[in-house]
Amino acid sequence: MLDTIIISRIEFENPRKKTYSLYQDDTFLIEITEDTLVHFTILKGARFSKDAFQKIISYDQVNRCVHQAYTYLERRPHLKKELFRKLLNKQFNPHIINLAIDQLKEKNYINDSEYIHLYIKDTIRQRKSGPLLIKKKLAEKGAQIPEIELALQDLFPESLQIEIARTLLSKKDEKLSEEKILKRKQKLIQFGTGRGFSWAVLEIALENLKYND
Repeated sequence: MLDTIIISRIEFENPRKKTYSLYQDDTFLIEITEDTLVHFTILKGARFSKDAFQKIISYDQVNRCVHQAYTYLERRPHLKKELFRKLLNKQFNPHIINLAIDQLKEKNYINDSEYIHLYIKDTIRQRKSGPLLIKKKLAEKGAQIPEIELALQDLFPESLQIEIARTLLSKKDEKLSEEKILKRKQKLIQFGTGRGFSWAVLEIALENLKYND
């Protein structure tokens, strides 16, 4: 790159994305967003040092990354690691992604702790999963295990686990009415552990179904 960049031509490139191509003489330099163009007051004839032009490039890349992140966040909240993976799949540089995520965190668009609490509350409302399954799914999304465990202790007490497990086991038991007692109990335990409930919780939940004899 030359020590001094002189913008000789600016062409409106993409109406949908609102991007512009910058040229020096007849040499294409870079395609930037309208936000970058305005932010740096880039006009025909503008001069930039090599370092200043590099700042323009970096700003534009981070800005694009932030806007791509917004499209994901508009659909649903994301954990930091989950969002990082998606942006990486869009071919953004890891350094650029981290800069974009820092901006989003400052604006509280990304808050892992809040995401974990919302996820657990929503899953509990569905009354289909126990804490072990919730923990597994959150960990797969990139949540930190200690944060998950603290949130579960706060939001999913054992009494509520037992209540939900009883409901699920009762419904399942109705479908196993033709099975022998021992076989039914084994299948119910297998079903309950698959839904993420501990043996201790399932044992209490099974009391109402008279399988603890």
